[in-house]
Amino acid sequence: MNHPAHGRSLTGIGNLITVGLQLYRLRFRAYVLQSLVAGLWLLIPIWGWAEFFAISTTIAHTAYHDLIDDPRAIADLKRPIQRKKWHLLLMNIWVISRIVASLLIATLVLGFLIALIELTLDIPGYMESTNGDSPAELAIGFVALGCWYLIGGWMYQSDWLAEIAAATDQDFKPFAALKRSRALTRHAPHLSWSLLILVQILTFFGSFLLAYGSTLLFSIALRFLPLAPDLKITIAITIWVGLSLLTALLTFPFWQTIKATLFYFLRNQQEGTDLTLRSPP
Repeated sequence: MNHPAHGRSLTGIGNLITVGLQLYRLRFRAYVLQSLVAGLWLLIPIWGWAEFFAISTTIAHTAYHDLIDDPRAIADLKRPIQRKKWHLLLMNIWVISRIVASLLIATLVLGFLIALIELTLDIPGYMESTNGDSPAELAIGFVALGCWYLIGGWMYQSDWLAEIAAATDQDFKPFAALKRSRALTRHAPHLSWSLLILVQILTFFGSFLLAYGSTLLFSIALRFLPLAPDLKITIAITIWVGLSLLTALLTFPFWQTIKATLFYFLRNQQEGTDLTLRSPP
């Protein structure tokens, strides 16, 4: 197999993303199929959610084995992970609950600060403004939204390697994997956080532009068809939703390969090994 990191230093965010993309390309069809299955499982509460996290962990674990030049079949890696799917579900529920609680607290704090700023600067609130939101209020709202987004990312960055950490643990203890993920990211929190935010921006805006641009083109084309206005709106919404689901299907495995790459980098960094994988002689 042509190793995705041969001759490449993994010390920069750009290189980490490049290697993650190369890992994704190695098994593109298999990962997209797994992503489709995972998406379908999400429609089934509890059991399906456990299956979803088992599949996401399997993708990350497979990418990690490709990265260390020890390729394994997805089915072989999935079996032990499948037996621990309920542990993975509980672990992810804890992670999600922690993030939601942090965002609720952040919402209260930001709401108080916004109200304080509006009173201090005598900025009219939404209900008091006759022309809708004032420019100053919109600016404050965007800043608050950005802070809310960054706080959520900061809380998640310490736990987002827990799945791959659990999969690479011989004893497979998911909750111990949370401690391992935090221990790894604690030594490079800004790298982990920056990579998380950058990948989110790339995938979100890429998905948005694709869905919005395609829907806009189809909407323009629909104007020339003799269809009822309501039907045109329905078709446009259907296209938007379909393309959004398609991009989510395609970007989900990329997230997992990025996790595998960052986990490899941080693990080797703390163990003090060479971070550049060289081509074999």
